[in-house]
Amino acid sequence: RCPVSRPGVGAGGWVHASASCPGPRRALTRRRDGRCLGRGPGPGASVPHARIGRALRCAQPASRALMSKTFHRELYRQLIEAVYRRWNDEKVNDVPRLMDKYKGQEDDIYDKIVRKYVFCHGKKHWLPLIEIMYKRFNPSKLEELGRLLEKYLDSEAALYRALCDKYIHTLTADDVPLQADAWATVSKKKDKKKKAKADAWATVSKKKDKKKKAKADAWATV
Repeated sequence: RCPVSRPGVGAGGWVHASASCPGPRRALTRRRDGRCLGRGPGPGASVPHARIGRALRCAQPASRALMSKTFHRELYRQLIEAVYRRWNDEKVNDVPRLMDKYKGQEDDIYDKIVRKYVFCHGKKHWLPLIEIMYKRFNPSKLEELGRLLEKYLDSEAALYRALCDKYIHTLTADDVPLQADAWATVSKKKDKKKKAKADAWATVSKKKDKKKKAKADAWATV
C-alpha cells in the first residue's frame, strides 16, 4: 500500500505524493483501492511547495553572490579609472579591456596599478587613499594614523592593499558609494587656483586696456 493513500479522496482518485512515498518524488499518484499504482506528473500536476522553497533557497544565495561580484568588479573599475584619470589619462579608454582580461583578479590588478602610479610618488599623493579607507570603515584609527604610517614605513602600498582586502568586499550595492577618486578634492582646489589666477590676469588686462583707452582718448582730445 502507498503510505500516503487514503481511500475515497477525490472523485478521480488523484492525490499528491509526499516524501513518504517510495521512489523518486512525482507531482501526483494514481490511487485505486488503496494501492499505489505508480508516480508520474500527469495533467495539471503541481510542484510541491517544499520543492519550490528548496529551489529558491538554493537560487537566492547564488544570485546574491553574482550581484556581489558584479558590484565589486564595478567598484574596482571606478578605482582604476580614477588612478588613470589622475596619472595617465590616455589609459582610461583601455580600462574595459583590462577588466575583461583580468576578470576575477580585479584586486590584484588594482594593487599593481596603484603601486606603479601612486605609491611611487610622495606622501601627499598616496595618503588620501589610506585616509579615505579609514574615514569610511574605521574612523577611530585616524587618530593613530601617524603611528601606523611609522609602522608601515616604506610599506604603505602593502597597508593600503590590506585595507582594500579587508573592507571593500564588505560593501554592498545598498551602501553609500565609496569615494573612488581620492584626488577629486585636490583637482578642484587646483582648478579654483587656476581660475582665480586667470581672473586676476583678466582684471589686470582690463585695467591696462582702460589705461590705454584713456591715454588714446587724451591724445585724441589734444
